[in-house]
Amino acid sequence: MARASRQPTDPIDTHRREASSREGDPVRSSEPAMLDRPAPSQRSLRGLDWFIFFLADVQTGFGPFVAVYLTTQKWTQVEIGLVLSIGGLIGLIGQMPGGAIVDAARSERLVASLAVATIGTSALAYAAWPIFPVVVAAATLHAAASCVLGPAIAAISLGLVGPLAIGERLGRNARFASLGNGTAAAVMGTAGYLLSSRSVFLVTFVLAIPTLLALARIREREIDVAQAHGAVPR
Repeated sequence: MARASRQPTDPIDTHRREASSREGDPVRSSEPAMLDRPAPSQRSLRGLDWFIFFLADVQTGFGPFVAVYLTTQKWTQVEIGLVLSIGGLIGLIGQMPGGAIVDAARSERLVASLAVATIGTSALAYAAWPIFPVVVAAATLHAAASCVLGPAIAAISLGLVGPLAIGERLGRNARFASLGNGTAAAVMGTAGYLLSSRSVFLVTFVLAIPTLLALARIREREIDVAQAHGAVPR
């Protein structure tokens, strides 16, 4: 008689079988859920890590450096406050439309890449033409693109790792974002001190390039579209 082959046991299932044997409850296997879990490649996971890192670098360039830079360009406090207020209002109003755009998009990577390119262009506009109409347009575009990037990152992360591992993935995203913020603050602060406040935005524009390259390393086919939009495997 042929001996039946034994499948490797799942520690989670073993624990649940032991618990249910004590309590008299029926056993439900978690194998279907485990089989449905996405298995992204290390290339995609590392690409997402570095995308988060460099994106934090890019976003750091639009912090307090804007007010300092515009002050050196002889802007008044009223003009600076108006520009910052416009950007803040766009960022507040655009949260829901930004999420809706990501939900309607066929490719989260494409949406994220367009948003990064828009932010890089905005940084270049700050550096090249620090006049009121151009700066207002740049601040508006930057705020609108940032509203799209948050949901796009969440969708890419969820589509890659699935709902079972999204907690760990979001924690990893936060870790790399913190590293990027700290690194960019040191680099841009040094550039602003040694060169000029304009150089901060040139550095921001240059950093958009490795951000796009890191995003390109995430394989589109490994992003589960249904899970990226919130579907839960059953």
